[in-house]
Amino acid sequence: DCLFRMLDPKGHRINDFFEYPYKDEYEKSLSNRLRAMAYQGKVLTNPSMDKLVFAVSYSPIISFYQITPRSLKLLASIISAYPEYKPEETSNSMSAAMSRNNKMGYIDVYTTEQYVYALYSGKTIKDATSGAFESNQVLVFDWSGNPVTKYALDIFVTEICISPDDAVLYAISNKPDPELIYFNLKSN
Repeated sequence: DCLFRMLDPKGHRINDFFEYPYKDEYEKSLSNRLRAMAYQGKVLTNPSMDKLVFAVSYSPIISFYQITPRSLKLLASIISAYPEYKPEETSNSMSAAMSRNNKMGYIDVYTTEQYVYALYSGKTIKDATSGAFESNQVLVFDWSGNPVTKYALDIFVTEICISPDDAVLYAISNKPDPELIYFNLKSN
């Protein structure tokens, strides 16, 4: 019934925030649980845990939030496209069958105190099949949602991690077996 729920240390609800995105009134009328299936993604905080990012996997949508002890404030949201999907709900099940024509969004996300690093696909499953789940494009945003820079890696990767000083990007590449690789982001 919400996008985010804030709990106290004992698991009691403090407050609910926002709802899953929707492109039109029809999609808004779908249950939040159905929309949640279509808008799955990654949720990460910064190390201080006072900011949060939500990056959608099956569509290029990324949102940035400020966290306080009792609230969550939307700072920015970048919506480049909405996913196409076929919602189905019966008394026994529910699903959201995703279209192969969807432009994939964010494969992985990592955060530091200064930046949000987003591994962006931009490919469709129809055109790239499993290649839609790997990329060489890392988009860097500040916590206000402003683009800072873009890295084009010389190899496709599936997961990323950044050193706390924003100097090194670590990644997993399947070339063809999974391998840990790294890139120096700061020049000497």
